[in-house]
Parts: sequence; structure tokens; C-alpha cells
Amino acid sequence: GDALMATGAVAALVVAMRGFPESVEAQIGCIDGLSFLVGTFWFDRLHEVAKTGAIGEILAAVQRHRKDPRMQARGLRALASYGRWPEHVKEVAGLDPLTVLRCARSAMERHTGHAEAAGAAMSVLSRYAQAPALNQDIVRHEIIRDGGLEMVKVVASSPSASAETKDLAAQLVRVVTPAA
Repeated sequence: GDALMATGAVAALVVAMRGFPESVEAQIGCIDGLSFLVGTFWFDRLHEVAKTGAIGEILAAVQRHRKDPRMQARGLRALASYGRWPEHVKEVAGLDPLTVLRCARSAMERHTGHAEAAGAAMSVLSRYAQAPALNQDIVRHEIIRDGGLEMVKVVASSPSASAETKDLAAQLVRVVTPAA
């Protein structure tokens, strides 16, 4: 019963995302719904969620609505757990982790003073930098290129940064900074 209902709910949310791509409110509502379903009882069925195309729709919404900090926060939070996903789910989702990293950097640059968006971006960068399944040399390069590490420090020192964001930034700096 619950699984069948959740399958229909995920499919309906994906249809809504595809039907209203320009509506920030619709996209955020659908991402929140998907996050609720996966986070509440469906993480073990993430493969089925990936098959619906939901993951690609979330990334498309993040890319389409770069100027909206709420969208960046919700979408990036939903994509932050990618490094922990099983390989078969990653394959079905077809998500390019470098694209997500670039979206996170862009959100951090654009929304430095927005605690939720900057925190979500920091979460992506930190989690991806510590994901053993990803090529860490490529991830590290993507994070630190063009002043990325300095940007991480600026976000962490922002008065609006949460304790979690500051902790993630400290972890990230330790992970990506070469040992002396």
C-alpha cells in the first residue's frame, strides 16, 4: 500500500516539475515533496525514485532558477546525499557530480549572504569532497579552482552562517588542503 502510493506520488511530482518548469514555487513544492518521501520512508527505494527522472528534474530546476536562493537551498540539499547513494542508483539517476559541484559553487558565489542557500552549497561541497566513490582529485580541483577555497572561508565567516555551515567549511578546508 505505502510503496504503491509513494510510487504514484513520486511520479505525480515529476510530472508537475516537468509541467511547470518556470514556476519557482511549483519546483520548490515538488522538491520538498520528493525530499519528504525519500527522507521519511523511501531511502531504501531510491532506485525507484531515480528511475522516474526525479533527480534530473531537481538538477534542472537548480540550474534553471540560479537566482532564487530558496531554490538553490532546496535543490542542493536534495542532491547533497549523492555521494552516499549506491552505485546502481547513481547509474540510473545519470547525475553528473561535477555539474552538481559547479551548481553548488555558483550558488555559494551568488548567495553568500543567504544562510540556507550558502549552507546547502557548503553541504554539497563537503559531502562530495568526502565521498569515496567520487574521484577525489577531480572533486578537489573543482572545489579549489578560481579561489573556491577562499570563497568557502568567506561564507563560513559570514554573520549569517550557521554553526553547521561553519563546521562543514572547516571539514572541507581540512579535506581539500594538501598536507604540509
